[in-house]
Amino acid sequence: MDRRRFLKWSAGVGAIGAAAAGVGVAAVQPKKQVVPALNPGAPERPREGRRVGVIGGGLAGLSAAIQLGRRGFEVHLFEAAQHLGGKIGGWEVEALGRRFPVEHGFHGFFNQYYNLWSLLREAGAEPDLATVPSYPLLFADRPPEYFVPSKAPFPFNLFGVLANSSSIHLGDFVGEYPGLYELMAYDEAKTFAARDSISFAEYLRTAGVPKSMAEVVLAPFGSASMNHLERFSAAEGIRFFHVYFFGNPEGLGFRILTRDVMHAVVDRIQALAEGAGVHLHRGRPVRRLALEAGRVRHLVLEAPDAPPLDVRALPSEERFVPLEALGAGWRAHPSRAGHPIYVRRAADGGAEALLGRCTHMGCPVQLASDGFLCPCHGGAYDADGQVLRGPPPLPLPRLDLAPTAGGFELQPPAVRVEDPKVPVDYAILACDSVRSRELLERTGDALDGAWSRAVRSLVPADPYAILRLWLDKPARPDRSPFYSVHGYRYTDSVAIYSAFQAPYVEWARASGGSVVEVHAYAIAPPEPYEVVRAGLVEELRAILPELADAKILHEEMQLQDNFTSFPPGGHAARPGTRSDVPNLFAAGDWVRLPIPAFLMEAAVASGKFAANAIQEDEGLRTEPIPYVDPKGPLA
Repeated sequence: MDRRRFLKWSAGVGAIGAAAAGVGVAAVQPKKQVVPALNPGAPERPREGRRVGVIGGGLAGLSAAIQLGRRGFEVHLFEAAQHLGGKIGGWEVEALGRRFPVEHGFHGFFNQYYNLWSLLREAGAEPDLATVPSYPLLFADRPPEYFVPSKAPFPFNLFGVLANSSSIHLGDFVGEYPGLYELMAYDEAKTFAARDSISFAEYLRTAGVPKSMAEVVLAPFGSASMNHLERFSAAEGIRFFHVYFFGNPEGLGFRILTRDVMHAVVDRIQALAEGAGVHLHRGRPVRRLALEAGRVRHLVLEAPDAPPLDVRALPSEERFVPLEALGAGWRAHPSRAGHPIYVRRAADGGAEALLGRCTHMGCPVQLASDGFLCPCHGGAYDADGQVLRGPPPLPLPRLDLAPTAGGFELQPPAVRVEDPKVPVDYAILACDSVRSRELLERTGDALDGAWSRAVRSLVPADPYAILRLWLDKPARPDRSPFYSVHGYRYTDSVAIYSAFQAPYVEWARASGGSVVEVHAYAIAPPEPYEVVRAGLVEELRAILPELADAKILHEEMQLQDNFTSFPPGGHAARPGTRSDVPNLFAAGDWVRLPIPAFLMEAAVASGKFAANAIQEDEGLRTEPIPYVDPKGPLA
C-alpha cells in the first residue's frame, strides 16, 4: 500500500473493493514478533561454575540476574541504594502523622510490554494492576480528548481516534502529508538514516504532519519519552510512536497500580530473584571494574567505612580552598569530584567542608535557604548537614581540611580503607546511564575502546520533576486517575492517587481531601527547585479548578535527571549489549537494542539480551524475546 493510496483512503476519497480491501488490511496489520532462541539443542546450564556480577538493581539488572540464576550461574547483584527497583523503586515518608509510600513517579504498564508483563505475571503482581478505560489528555487551550484503546485493525483504529476527537477531523488529512506517512512506515535503517539528524520538534514543524495531529497527539504523547522534543531525535520519536501506536496489535491500553510499586512489583520481583538463587547486595555500590589481560576480573566495591571522597584523585588546585572563598554561609567549591563540595568559615576561625552527596542514594544535594536539599527524593538537611527530613539515614559526609598558606587544603583520610574486590567471570553494567558513565570513568584507561567511549559520552535527558501534594479538598469524583497534559510551561501529566491507589484512597475518604501528583517530564532549560515547584502548584490549580483554593497539607518533591537522552545524531554511536571487553555487557533503557522498545520494556528486554549474550558465549541455549512488529504497517 503506497503513501498516496493510504492518504486518499484515510481522507475518505475514492472507494476500495471489499475483497481487495480485506487482503490489504490483513497484510499491513502489526504482529507480535519473537527473537528466537539460539542453540536450541544446547544445554541450559554451564558445565563449570560461572560467576556473574550484575551492577544495578533496577528492572534491567533484575531481569538479567533472574534469567542467569535460573540457568545455574552464580549471580551477585550489587545495588548502591538500600532498596531495589531503580527508577521504579520506592520508599516511605512521614506525612500528617503516618507513613506513606512514594516512588519515582506514576507508572503506566502498557499492554505491549511483553517482557515486562511476563515478569509481572510470574511475580504475581497482576492482581494489583487495574485497567484504565481511556488515555485522557487535558489541554490549556482546547477541550479535553479521550483516546480509548482499540484493537480494531489498522487503519480503522485510526479512524476511531478521529471519530472520538473534537479537534482532529478527516478534512485535516486532505493533501500530501509525508511526515504522517513516515510515522506509519517505521523501518529502523531507513528511518534513522533519514531522520536522526533533526529533532522531533523540527520534524513536526517541517516534515508534513497535519497541524491538529501534531498538537493533539504527537507533541503531548512525545513528551512522555522523558525527552524535550527540541532535543529528541526525530527518528527516535518515530520509533516511539511505532512502539506505542502503530507497531503493536494491543492498542494504547495500559494498567495502573492499585498498591504502591514496592509491595506490588519490586518486592515480588525480588522474591523471584531470591528464588532463582541470586545473591542480592543492597547498599553496596561498585566503584570501578578491575581488568586483567583485557577482561573484567573483579568488581571493586566501595568499602562500607570508606571515606566519602578520596581527595587524592583531585587536581592540586581543586584541593586548595582560598581564604577569600570562605564566608559565614556555605558556598560551592569548584570541583570535578562528581558531587558538589561546600565550604564555609567555622566558628573557631577554621574552615568546614561537606560533600554534597545524599546519604540515601548518592544524589548531588543543592543549597537551600535553610540548609541543603536533595532534589531526587525530597530529603532535607539543616545548615550543619544534619538530617531534617528523610529518606536520608545519615548526615552529609564531612571532609577534612588543614590550614595552608593563603587558605586551607582538603586532606585525604588518615587511614585509607581498601575497597573489597569480588572476582567475576562475567559482568553486566545495568545501572542508569549517569552511573554507568561514572563507573567507567573511575575504571580509567583500561576501558578505552569505541564502546567505552560511547558510554562515557552518554548524557541524561533534561531534568524531570515530581510533586506529590496532600490537599484538604477532594478532586471531582468523575476525574480519571491519570491525565496527560499539554500547553503548560511545566506540567506534562497529573495523577490523582487518591482515586486509585492504597493507602491514598482510604486517607482521602477519611479526611475529605485528595492526593495529587504533577509531573514535568523535561525541564529545559533547567530551573531552580523552588521555581519549578511554584510553577507546578500554580498550574495544578488551573488544570483541576476544583482544587484552586485547596490548602496544601503536605508535599513531597523530586527533581531528577536519570532518564536517558536520545538526542539527534546519537543513534549510530549508542552503545549496545556487547562491549569492547569480551566478558562485559550492558543492560538498561539506554542500550541500543535490535528490537523497538522504550522505557520499562526496554530495560527488561535489555536484561534478557545481556543474559542471552552470556549464555551464547557459554554455548548454552538462549531465551526467546518477544517484541512489537519491527516495521510500521506502511513500511
